[in-house]
Parts: sequence; structure tokens; C-alpha cells
Amino acid sequence: MSTRARALAATIAAGAVLAGCGSTPEFRPLAADRSVPVELAASQYDVRVDERQVGHVKVWSIGSPPRDAQLPAERKRLLQIGMRIRNDGEVPMRLDLSATDLEVHTDEDRIFVIDAPVQVNGLVDVGPGRIERIELLYELPAGVRLKQVLGYELVWALEAGEQRVTRSTMFRRAEDDRGYYYYPYGYPYGAPYLGAWGTYPWGLGFGAGYRAGYWW
Repeated sequence: MSTRARALAATIAAGAVLAGCGSTPEFRPLAADRSVPVELAASQYDVRVDERQVGHVKVWSIGSPPRDAQLPAERKRLLQIGMRIRNDGEVPMRLDLSATDLEVHTDEDRIFVIDAPVQVNGLVDVGPGRIERIELLYELPAGVRLKQVLGYELVWALEAGEQRVTRSTMFRRAEDDRGYYYYPYGYPYGAPYLGAWGTYPWGLGFGAGYRAGYWW
């Protein structure tokens, strides 16, 4: 294979790798700062009762759970959402799982509502002055694959004494959120050469590949 042919093959192969990366899609909270890396992105909520701040909730998810985790189903069929609940008040707090569900949006404009997680790691009851971390594992509906998921929304309810706080946290594909895209490009290649009619600046040839960029 000639040097130019090898260079062209390498360029196309690199483009294929770029286009194929992310076969396991990652997600991030829609409200998170886009300058924050995916693995650190989170939505933040102050918990207020009677106009007083009594706690704080942090919610995050990148999609699938870690590869080395003990899982109740195949990793590619699970979505993991983490929550950190801090109770700064004087009454107990509790994440009400009976009023917490996950709405999954897939391609072809399909929406599925998952009423309950298949596994909960951590304590949903948070005593005064305490912080608890909770992991919610949701299994995708039958026939739905992770790569079909465009985004999902966790609707959650937190009880603080006799008060109730309801919020929702939306997640979308990380590459969509940052406006990431691929586009093809081409370029001529060759070197000056002496032909029958004189000296030409370029030999005959054209290369192709992929570049990546952002919408903003």
C-alpha cells in the first residue's frame, strides 16, 4: 500500500472510531453547567419549608451503573440515578419512593413511565443533621435499548415533617447537550510532478475523513 493510501486509510479509520465512540451513551442533567465534566454534572435544589431553607438535594446520573457493580439486571438495561439529601432542619426527611417515578423518552417519540426502581442502595430516611446518599436503579422496559434513549426525567417527592416538596430532574444525552457533532471533510493530496505538458502543483488524489465540532 502506498504512503498516501495508508494515510487515507488511517484517516478514515480514525473517523470511524470517532463516529463509533459513545456506543454506550452517557447522560447528564439538563440544568447542569455544560462546562462541568459529565461525571461531575449534577442538579442542585434547596429544600425550603415555610420560606426557610431546611436542607439540600443533589441529583446526578450518567446513565448505566458502573461495570463492577452488583446489578439486578444486565447493565445495558439499567439507568442509575444518584441522590444526596442533606437535612439541615429539626424534623426527619424521607424520599417518598411511592411518589417517585422515571419517565423515559426514546427515539420515534416514545415515552415510558417506570413506576418503581428495581434496586435502591442507601437510606431514604434522613434524620436531622444527617446526609444520606441513595442510588436508584431503574430497568428499561422490554424491547427498549439504552442506545434508543434520548433522555429521561426523574419526578421525585421529599417529605420534611408534615411538609412535602416535589421536584423533577431531567437528563439528556451528553453529546446532544453540548451540541457535539461530526462532519465529513475532504482535501487534495499529492506533490509537484513533471507531466507531458509541464510541471503541475499537485498530483491527482483526494482524501476524506471526519472532524468533530460544537454547535456553539
